[in-house]
Amino acid sequence: MGSLRTGVIALKAAKDTAGQSALIHQACNIDTLCVHNDIKIIDGFVTHGGFKSIKKEAIRIYEKTPYNYLLLYSPILISNDIKEFKEMVTELEDYYGIYVKQLRS
Repeated sequence: MGSLRTGVIALKAAKDTAGQSALIHQACNIDTLCVHNDIKIIDGFVTHGGFKSIKKEAIRIYEKTPYNYLLLYSPILISNDIKEFKEMVTELEDYYGIYVKQLRS
């Protein structure tokens, strides 16, 4: 068996009860994908912000406990700013070796 791959789940906070239920389903779907791909979830967080907020928290967690993957359900649920998303992905991969995985486009 190879080395254990680890990941952190990042989700955007919901504003209403229906959104909160959707958030739970998103986390469960990500977790199921991780089980099938031998990725151990070591942490997770919910943010009210966009990609800058996610990047800041992802780096804060990494500095305490390095991990391989930042796991998102869908970038479009966080923000429509695709340029900011791509910049976050590039920085996390190039400087920290954190690969961003998404369940949906």
